[in-house]
Amino acid sequence: MIVHSLFHSSFLVETGSASLLFDYWRGTLPPLDPEKPLLVFVSHSHPDHYSREIFRLSHPAGLHYILSDEIPPCREMEGKCCHRMKPHEMLSLPLPRTDCEIRTLRSNDLGVAFLLRLGTEQLYHAGDLNNWWWDGDAEDQALERQYRGELSRIRGTHFRLAFVPLDPRLRSPEKGILDFLDYACTDCLVPMHFSADPSVIERFRAIPAFAELNRRTRFLPLREGVTAEV
Repeated sequence: MIVHSLFHSSFLVETGSASLLFDYWRGTLPPLDPEKPLLVFVSHSHPDHYSREIFRLSHPAGLHYILSDEIPPCREMEGKCCHRMKPHEMLSLPLPRTDCEIRTLRSNDLGVAFLLRLGTEQLYHAGDLNNWWWDGDAEDQALERQYRGELSRIRGTHFRLAFVPLDPRLRSPEKGILDFLDYACTDCLVPMHFSADPSVIERFRAIPAFAELNRRTRFLPLREGVTAEV
């Protein structure tokens, strides 16, 4: 797989059978393979994850939009192949080269997280599902319970690639990633949701738990505009 980091939580993933675009609202989109279908995922309607401009895209090999159901209908959606998904739903798409199954988790902020299976490969994009640990008050503790409750639904799952928030505004930004790895495993983990402040990456590398994480998975922080093979 080829991963293009666009901005914040937006990525383009090129697989052997499809191109996958997640939460695109800003950044330069590279040229797309015209022979592979394009799947456009939108986890929720926050403006740092969603722009109506995505409906201006066109693609000769087929174009599917997979949207959180809380995103309101708009005129730009008219005539588009849109699939609206609630939390804890499953969708199968008839792609020409592979089986495609999409499942959702319930975000403890807004919308959904996506679990995508293409053939035997599984990917995870968290959207805004995270351990939102701001100051440790009762609300934070409730959000943590909700987060871990959703992760229990993927206990023991092995992912080829996972995108998980690492938000620099949080007191303990690493908690979401560490919790995720307590429930699931991934060959490659890409942190996201840090916008133009990558300093959180070095903060994360400095904590004692990072050494163990780095033995278990490939930690791949990508700056805006960077491409990597996984």
